[in-house]
Amino acid sequence: MSEQLNASPPTDSAAVPEGSSTATAVALDWSYVPLPPPTTFDYFTKRYYHQYRIRDCKKVKGNDCRLLQHSNGLCVLCLDPKHEVVRRCAAVDAGVTVAKVEFFKGRTAITPESIQVVGKRKKNALVCQNDTKLCVVVLSDGMEYTIPACVNGFVLELNAALLEQPWMVAAAPTAEGYLAIINPSSKADFSGCENIWTATGGDAAGEEDD
Repeated sequence: MSEQLNASPPTDSAAVPEGSSTATAVALDWSYVPLPPPTTFDYFTKRYYHQYRIRDCKKVKGNDCRLLQHSNGLCVLCLDPKHEVVRRCAAVDAGVTVAKVEFFKGRTAITPESIQVVGKRKKNALVCQNDTKLCVVVLSDGMEYTIPACVNGFVLELNAALLEQPWMVAAAPTAEGYLAIINPSSKADFSGCENIWTATGGDAAGEEDD
């Protein structure tokens, strides 16, 4: 989905004048040149999702989460792109990676497959409060971040892909690296969240026109 860079770095260093700007480009490590963001995905999220930021979850500085609320009311729980995990793993010289992501039901570790939602009433969904511990992100240096549900409701899905590919939580926090899908309760309150984006394609479920 991501666009590719149109220009390629020159490969014939012998043909490049020494000291020129092109010669400098040849010496660069092009593996770290970022690709443009997936514009189609960005368009979709901006059109259909309200976005809320919850800062310093569990009173831990930098433990910022994000809720993407679809126009159907469902919420996608993610790390905020400015979360400490994302920031530290993005630093080339830091040498820090995401070692694992563990999911929890209360104090008990669970697997995503243990949540088997059935029917329109979402039977077997995991009940959660905004401070319910849903997962722990563990870094390679031993640092851990406890991630709460951030909204009252019912957990419909935990991202099983993170068990084998935990790095996605830092590389694509609001896309493939999402944490959970939550159906907020009818009394869910987002007033304590920082509203950072309003969907351009319509109101979220439960909102009324002025």
